Amino acid sequence: MMNSEWKFVHVGMVVKDLEKTVEQLRALGLISTPARETLTLKGKAPDQTEGAGQILMREVTCAGLCIELLQPLSGDNLQQRWLNAHGEGISHVCYEVPDIAKARDQMAAQGVAVLCHIRDSTTYYETGEPGSLQIELRQSEGPV
Repeated sequence: MMNSEWKFVHVGMVVKDLEKTVEQLRALGLISTPARETLTLKGKAPDQTEGAGQILMREVTCAGLCIELLQPLSGDNLQQRWLNAHGEGISHVCYEVPDIAKARDQMAAQGVAVLCHIRDSTTYYETGEPGSLQIELRQSEGPV
C-alpha cells in the first residue's frame, strides 16, 4: 500500500473533549498550548464527501510527533462516526503524496475502500479490521 513517495504528516486522534485532552497533555508536560480551529464541513455524508457539521481541531506536537486532535461538535462526519464506533483514540494516519490521482489509482487497484473525498486534494480510506485505522492521503504542495 504505502510507497516511498509518501511523507508522514500526522496521526489523527478523535476525542470527546478537546480542551480536557489538551489540558491533560499539557499538565503531563507533553505539549504547549496550541491554537485551536473550528472547521465547518459541508457535504452530504456518507456519500463519499467529507460529511456535514462542525469539528474542533488542534494540532499539537508531542516528542516530535504531530497529533491532530479532533472533537466532533455537530453533524454526520468521519470523526463523529469514528467516535460512535470506536470511542476516543487514534483514528487515522496522514501522508502527503506528490500525485493524489496516482495514489488514488494505487489504492483502488488494491481494493482499499474510500471513506470520503475532501475537495480534489484529500481522500480518506478505511483499512478494515482489525483496528479499522483510516489513512488520509493529501496532495503535497511541493516535492515530497
